[in-house]
Amino acid sequence: MYKNIERVIVIIAFVSVGIYIISATGIIPLPIAIARTAMFLLGPFAIIGITSIASSYTPHEDFKKIQHIGHIFIVIAFGLFTTMLVVQQSGFSFYESNKEFITNAKEIFRIINSVQLGMDISFDIFYCLGILFFSFSFLKLKGLGLLVGIIGVTTSIGLLSLNMITFPIPPAESGLIDLGPFSIIWWVLVAIYIERIHNKPHKAIDKNASV
Repeated sequence: MYKNIERVIVIIAFVSVGIYIISATGIIPLPIAIARTAMFLLGPFAIIGITSIASSYTPHEDFKKIQHIGHIFIVIAFGLFTTMLVVQQSGFSFYESNKEFITNAKEIFRIINSVQLGMDISFDIFYCLGILFFSFSFLKLKGLGLLVGIIGVTTSIGLLSLNMITFPIPPAESGLIDLGPFSIIWWVLVAIYIERIHNKPHKAIDKNASV
């Protein structure tokens, strides 16, 4: 029963990610209520997801503490992410509703909007370090597990480095590549890896090294 609920949550989370990406890129126009609901649900479901992953995967003894720290950092990151999105959307909504009645509305909005940009950087710091620490525990594995570790480490270091270089402006707005969407690949691979572990419940973690 719990496993079925867990899978439903994972599906909802990936749907939310899909809607968020579609909304952010403007590929398909979506009703603002649907787009915002998906945005606001993304953080809570990501916290549920990483907690489920952490409880499903027991790393090598040497990496237990650092994986736990990674888990905590990702939870903090998505708490910040939800806060950032709520502040961002509140600012956008206020601006659209009052821009015709306020002198220098664009300049005021630009200043206010810098608050959510700072929150975005805070999210990136905890998010990147969380994925980095969590991914270290996969580097002792083979096959898909090792791939998860390599992608997690390289993507997190690259994303954090670009954010520090372009601070306080996001990399994409500075003319550089945004590695954030590439981290979704890490989440997908981790989910696949955990699903394989669930299908081999009687094997010890060392024997899962080639999964």
